[in-house]
Amino acid sequence: GNLLSYEKCGSISVETFKASGITLEEYSKLLQYRKECMSMVLHFLSTKERKVVKYSLILNVEGATREHRYFLPHMKEQKSGVGSICSPAAWHKTYLVGVSPIAKLIYDIHTSTVGKRSQKTKLFSEKPSEILQNSTIAADFSPYLLPVELGGKLSSQEAFDATHPCFASESDLLYAKYKSTS
Repeated sequence: GNLLSYEKCGSISVETFKASGITLEEYSKLLQYRKECMSMVLHFLSTKERKVVKYSLILNVEGATREHRYFLPHMKEQKSGVGSICSPAAWHKTYLVGVSPIAKLIYDIHTSTVGKRSQKTKLFSEKPSEILQNSTIAADFSPYLLPVELGGKLSSQEAFDATHPCFASESDLLYAKYKSTS
């Protein structure tokens, strides 16, 4: 199995982010640290699994507005900046959920015109809580791996419980949890 990352981008407050004073350069450095950490986790899991483990990303963009255009340089940095080249490519797929129907239409028109439709990026306009009703997503993910807000069965209490293997000091406990969900 692959490692799954879930991010809620549409709920980010643009004003709060601007007020934080984080510059694009600082964001790039934080992103680099994050990618390096992800690379170490993937290396650890790949070594234990004796195969290359990749990661998939679910981006919940529900609630994104025109204000979120402020993040375009940040998204560009995430896609092609220092953080993206500091670790080996291990990306499997990205699922954008909660995409507005108009944004999806514009994306579809653009990709059909340019002729560069990514096989690794999928857009879904369904409500995030109903994404498991989509056969493509349902085929890729177990409801036991997704949070309740995505229609899954993983509660925030289970995800952040202090006894969760991610907080254990023994690396074998982490691997056991990973193995039990794949």
